[in-house]
Amino acid sequence: MVQIIGLAVKAGLKRVMRAIQQSHKVWLSGAIIVGMMSLPLTVNGGPPSPPNMDALIAQTVFVKTTDGFGTGIVVGPNSVFTAKHIIEDSVVLGIGDLNGIKYEVVSVAPNSQVDLALITVKTELPMIATIACTIEQAEPVFIIGHQYLQGKQEAGPILASWVVRYAIVATVGEEGYVGLDGRSARGMSGGPVFNIKGELIGMLVASLSGIDQDDAGLLVVLSSELLGLCYDS
Repeated sequence: MVQIIGLAVKAGLKRVMRAIQQSHKVWLSGAIIVGMMSLPLTVNGGPPSPPNMDALIAQTVFVKTTDGFGTGIVVGPNSVFTAKHIIEDSVVLGIGDLNGIKYEVVSVAPNSQVDLALITVKTELPMIATIACTIEQAEPVFIIGHQYLQGKQEAGPILASWVVRYAIVATVGEEGYVGLDGRSARGMSGGPVFNIKGELIGMLVASLSGIDQDDAGLLVVLSSELLGLCYDS
């Protein structure tokens, strides 16, 4: 069982957001839809993708609930982290990977302090290779998640595609919150945030421009330390 450490303070989050709003937008890039094809080495002038991109995608999962969907991160042989607001007031129906493999959910444990939930599954999942416990301001990063494409219709399901979005670290808060200057979309909550070395630096939980909007904005990330993944820190 992965231990959850750190206490999120509302005042601290506000300080992080104020600093982001005051920061200069250094660099933004677009998004690419990840289908069955391989990712290119660069996207819209962004940094080179890490050599272990396939492994990073493999440890990112789709979280389906009775009210919609989101993204999750594999953090243990049978453990997945996701954003708590995805599973609140709903039932987790299951999780799946890029290859369409579905995993049975055993339990869901929301965290009482931060926007985080632990999902335990029956089958073993690919493990995270490396965790980054140090985050630098102005560091380029990328988020893997799911982009909402089409609403639920009378004759069709909700459609979503895997997507990779590049962003830049705008602010690193003392309480474990990280602010990104970038883009998000509905369905990307709970998505892992990696640096260009392919190391996990945190999990996306919110966008101040609206998590349902496909616009550039201020993104909120729970750092790996706040997620309880930095055991030696």
